[in-house]
Amino acid sequence: MSAPRLLRRAVAVIPAVVVVALFCAGVSHAQPTLTSITIDGSMADWSAVLGNPANVILDGPAGGLPDADSPVPNDRDLLRAAFTWDSSYLYFHVQRESGSNQGRRFWFYLDINNDGIMTTGEPVLHLFWTALFGITVTYLDTYQASAGGGDPVQGGGGHDGYTLPGDRSGGPLLDLAAGGGNGLEVETRVPWASLGLSPGSPIQFHISTSSGTGGFPNNIQDNMGGAIPSLMPVVTLVKAVDKTSAAPSEVLTYMVTYNNTGIADALSVQILDPVPANTTYIAGSASGAGMTIDYSHDGGFNFDGSQAAPVTHVRWTLGGALVPGAGGVVVYQVTID
Repeated sequence: MSAPRLLRRAVAVIPAVVVVALFCAGVSHAQPTLTSITIDGSMADWSAVLGNPANVILDGPAGGLPDADSPVPNDRDLLRAAFTWDSSYLYFHVQRESGSNQGRRFWFYLDINNDGIMTTGEPVLHLFWTALFGITVTYLDTYQASAGGGDPVQGGGGHDGYTLPGDRSGGPLLDLAAGGGNGLEVETRVPWASLGLSPGSPIQFHISTSSGTGGFPNNIQDNMGGAIPSLMPVVTLVKAVDKTSAAPSEVLTYMVTYNNTGIADALSVQILDPVPANTTYIAGSASGAGMTIDYSHDGGFNFDGSQAAPVTHVRWTLGGALVPGAGGVVVYQVTID
């Protein structure tokens, strides 16, 4: 089941120099594949996800990468991780170098506020995998940071070779399922509601393996990690004026620069700017490539195409999608009263 496309009207009001985020998701560039996964040990429903590089993280020696954690016992050596989600669950898939019938632990440290720091109380998805029976048992533990302000999710600029220094405390059972079918690959899931997050929220994660829970974190043997990106566009708006001061009857030129710095198309983008107090809008001065421009004469309640005074607000509406990395400038002029 593919995630539904979202379309929300984006309006930004800029009374001064400001950066505003607008949210209206469309078709993303390098967008992860989103689908529902059945936790049953069959990895067939992961095929589209595993075929999309936007969903996959590799760890050495996979893909010819060096392995900073080496040497690692093969049944705890992480090669690949992948993620996807739907409206209810965040799903993880992990592949290791070789199989084993012994029970092994997989730890998914979830930086749910996406600040690059694991603080005390943030969740650790704890997966116990008994490959002999293909059974997975999942718990939601909590992180106990070693530093007062929390511990970095990455060390030395990466996850590989870096073990998070904190401990964890045991949490409730989430799932008991047949999540490991062939001894090499395992799948699990965590409800978004259990994380206190809206579906698709951007988070960072760090994955580690161990043979047990004793001597934590010294028992950790392999590490890798990545991030769940936001699928929302982020449209930044910055307003500027060409003069810092002006006398009556002088002309001021206002410019609003806009850019989509997110990874999704922004749809129905509008830029709305009030004409500053003690100034008069100059008819014919508003411009913006690809924009339809209209005007309010009653404080922003109603808009039309007339530029007759008084103009209280100018509104630009983009005629198409604002794709990631795209942007432009809109301009208008006023005279000082």
